[in-house]
Amino acid sequence: MTMSEVRPWRVATWVAGGDAGQSGLGVFFRELLPRLSEEVGARGGELVALGTRVDLEAAGLAANGKETIVLPPVFDRSSVSAGASLLFGDTLARLARADVIYLPAANRRSMRAGRIPIVGTVHDIAQLAAGGRFGALRDAYVRRLVAPTFRRMRWVLSVSAATQRDLVRLTGVDEA
Repeated sequence: MTMSEVRPWRVATWVAGGDAGQSGLGVFFRELLPRLSEEVGARGGELVALGTRVDLEAAGLAANGKETIVLPPVFDRSSVSAGASLLFGDTLARLARADVIYLPAANRRSMRAGRIPIVGTVHDIAQLAAGGRFGALRDAYVRRLVAPTFRRMRWVLSVSAATQRDLVRLTGVDEA
């Protein structure tokens, strides 16, 4: 089967939780996601962004005519966004008719494994290595809810060799 024989993909991406463009993670969103949208579109597919108006604007996806699912402003709160991605992110992606889910900050926002394959970028997993440095609630969230989902993702992308080594050592993700 050649690439021309493959049906174009609809890629859903969870943009909520991108720090409204105010951090290095926000810069990553703003630089990567519009390019990803262009690349997917050039291959006949579509990128569907899920996030609040604030996060969609910060990521450069709100005003470009691309398909979005706009979440209410309450999702600008980190804890609400994190819980929502875990509880019904997969459901929203199914409603968007997505073929694959891309999580640009999988170390902050994850989803329970469903029928749609998940690909995620992990920027760091300092919460696992530092043990308690970020507070008990965040530590438990990462250890018990986020880290186990890395092993269920179709692909886990890491931003550095150090993060890749940490992923293998601390979560059991395959090195390949």
